[in-house]
Amino acid sequence: MLLNAVNERLPQHSVAVNRLAEAYARRTGPRFAWVALLGFVWRYLWASPVTLFGLLAVVLSLFSGGRARTHTGVLECHGGLARLLLSVTPVHAHAMTLGHVVLGRDADCLERTRAHERVHVRQTERLGALFPFAYLASSAWALLRGRHYHRDNWFERDARRSS
Repeated sequence: MLLNAVNERLPQHSVAVNRLAEAYARRTGPRFAWVALLGFVWRYLWASPVTLFGLLAVVLSLFSGGRARTHTGVLECHGGLARLLLSVTPVHAHAMTLGHVVLGRDADCLERTRAHERVHVRQTERLGALFPFAYLASSAWALLRGRHYHRDNWFERDARRSS
C-alpha cells in the first residue's frame, strides 16, 4: 500500500524501481526482486547528506522565483537563487549537482548538461557524504600539480568521458 502511494506521487521513480526490480527478478527469480529495491533505496540514503544541501537550495530557489521538477529520479531546479549561486561559482557553472539535486541556470542549461550531471549523481551515490571532500581534494591535487582546479579535476574528467 505504501509503495502504491509513493508510485502515485513519484511516477518516474516508480517506473525506475519497477524496471530495476523486474530486471533483477529475470536474473535471480522473483523472490529476490526486493534486493534491487533495497539497492535503490540505499543509493538515495547514502547520498542523502549531500542531497539535503541541494534540497535547501531548491527551497530557497523556489521562494525566489525558481522552478523545479523531477527527471529520471533526480530533482532539477533552475532560476531564482539557483541562477545566482551558479553565477558566482569560480567557473561560472551552467549546472551543479548536490546529491540527487541538480541546480541549473535555466531549463536549457539543465537539458544540455543532463548527461554530465548524471555522472556526478552516480559519483555521489558511490561516495555519499565523502563526495564533496573528495571533489575538493581532487581540485587541490590538480592545483598542486600546476593544473586547472576544475578542468583537470578527476571527477570532472570522468563526467566528460562518460557523458
